[in-house]
Amino acid sequence: MKSNMEHEMHTYDMSPELLERAYWSALVRTQQLDVFDSVCSYMDLHRFGQVLRDVHWQLKQAQSKGLIEDLAYFYRMGASTEFSPSPEERILVLNDGIARVVDLPSGIVMNAMTVFVRDLIVTHCQLVYAFRNNRLGLGVRTILAGGERIQYAPSLELHAEGDESIEADDGERIDWSFGQQTVFNPFHFQMNTAFSRAYLIEKAGSKEGILLNRIYIDEIWLQVWLKTFGAGVRVENKGTPGPGIIIIHFGRFPWLALEFDTTLEIRNKDLGDKTTVYQLSQMHEYRNLDSNESTMPLTPNEMIREFEKRKANGWAGRSP
Repeated sequence: MKSNMEHEMHTYDMSPELLERAYWSALVRTQQLDVFDSVCSYMDLHRFGQVLRDVHWQLKQAQSKGLIEDLAYFYRMGASTEFSPSPEERILVLNDGIARVVDLPSGIVMNAMTVFVRDLIVTHCQLVYAFRNNRLGLGVRTILAGGERIQYAPSLELHAEGDESIEADDGERIDWSFGQQTVFNPFHFQMNTAFSRAYLIEKAGSKEGILLNRIYIDEIWLQVWLKTFGAGVRVENKGTPGPGIIIIHFGRFPWLALEFDTTLEIRNKDLGDKTTVYQLSQMHEYRNLDSNESTMPLTPNEMIREFEKRKANGWAGRSP
């Protein structure tokens, strides 16, 4: 007797595109979709929407005020780092928000993920420094969140009349003819709860304690890390809303220490009853990680002073 999957795939003279659609439909119906652990960083260009409202959503006026120039710098810095831990990292730019997701499959190297986290934090710092005296009052908020993702559809979709549509991962403009569509549904973002959590935490805003020019890690990010690597991270805190420290380590050797000055309990019906979020205040990189040892304050004023000190000593930072 044929299995349910074989029955679902029983087709005649189907194109490769229709076969792929039938394949995914069968997986959905038989509940055989794979679930992957995932982490996401979400950066938001704060006050971007307010400036758009001030110019009545007129993009020529926004451009004359320098908003588009600031947005382009935010994109160049936030949508890339010097290091990626996996060829499976994907970056999604949504106007004033930049989401970066990475699957955490078995075999991914913890050292690579730790360097990646460090580089994300340094990128956040450099953006905060760049916008320190911004004429429009722009700033940055960054969230690191964990979760899962599940792919439920193919990378290629079809037009209702059967014409092929192309999912454009590279963002390039393509030649268009009548009947064609371009579908943006990258599978790394299909039902990705890490992305959703990061976005919802950021949107909770100052009323829930998510402040301008600060960076946060949610508790699920830590749980996904422990699930993936079996160990390698521990949290030492004094309870809500007290300070503490997140230590990423290999055996008895510390690699990265992330101090936090506040533990937040965010209450949002979309996130469940509540979720715990740590507001980072300092990062210490140990020599065991990358042959260097350094400390970076993560509170805005102290961070800016540290950048000024480093620039005075010849440090140029990362070029956008």
